[in-house]
Amino acid sequence: MSKELKFKCPECGGTTLGRGESIMVVSPVKSIDKLGNKVWGKKQPKKIANSIENIYYHCFECGKLLADERTCVVVRDAEIVEWIERNCKQDD
Repeated sequence: MSKELKFKCPECGGTTLGRGESIMVVSPVKSIDKLGNKVWGKKQPKKIANSIENIYYHCFECGKLLADERTCVVVRDAEIVEWIERNCKQDD
């Protein structure tokens, strides 16, 4: 098993990493009028399978958005390991 990385927020010192996601949901529309007003159906909205997209990572305690300081690009799945290794001191 590979070594677990420890997250520590550079802003507040919090240790809980948060992941912001976008999930596509479809809701039933019972009717719609010419002005675009909708009457929603009584059925529950459905989550579309495999529609989760990672939008960002942040500190769960203070909300600091994790971004690459050099490029100001928000950290996503592909960059999170490198960001933690570069910004959070790890015990050896």
